[in-house]
Amino acid sequence: MTRIKDVLSSGASVVRALQSINSKYSKEERLRFIEATAKLKEAAERVLEAEQTVAEAVARCGLCDDVQDEAVRHLADVLASQGFDRFNPFKTFGMPAPSEITRQSTVTEANTVLMLASKVMALPEAKAEAKKAATSMIAAAQAMQLADTVRANAEATYTAAITQRDATLPDAWSEALTELRAAVRYGDIKEKTTNYELVFRSMVDRPKKKKVIEGEPIK
Repeated sequence: MTRIKDVLSSGASVVRALQSINSKYSKEERLRFIEATAKLKEAAERVLEAEQTVAEAVARCGLCDDVQDEAVRHLADVLASQGFDRFNPFKTFGMPAPSEITRQSTVTEANTVLMLASKVMALPEAKAEAKKAATSMIAAAQAMQLADTVRANAEATYTAAITQRDATLPDAWSEALTELRAAVRYGDIKEKTTNYELVFRSMVDRPKKKKVIEGEPIK
């Protein structure tokens, strides 16, 4: 399929050129083509907007994951300072070591973090500082989960925008272009004008450059 960007560029060029002709033989076709071009442009812009939203959501997930990792390491430091195992301060709770938890995927880590935090909060021996660190860890994990939900929704919107753009709009635009070409040609014949060349000169097929074979003189 021709790239949407190229289609829109050609369409914009034709639309600009159409403003300078006033043939009665192509009025409907001109309006139809202008409308098809506008719809395709709107759909393409929605895709770009959705793509930007996805990029922002992914970046947000990265930031939240960094905060979540730091919360895990902070709780580990606090527990170690309170006499828990230094190699794995989470061993008492039957949980993986901090380095293992932070290597998990973002959502899996958030689930692990929430489970760990609940165990810390329920342990009578856990001191106030540890419970405070666990509370911060819960907030970080919940923020991570929310950010991932936003990302998933953004990606779904992006996919839907692409589907809508590519489903029928390019075909409708091509059909409108074909009808416009025929109508403008007919108008030129009837009115003895050269509107076709004026409107479509930017879309005229250019001769392909001859491939130069190594060692062959360029002509």
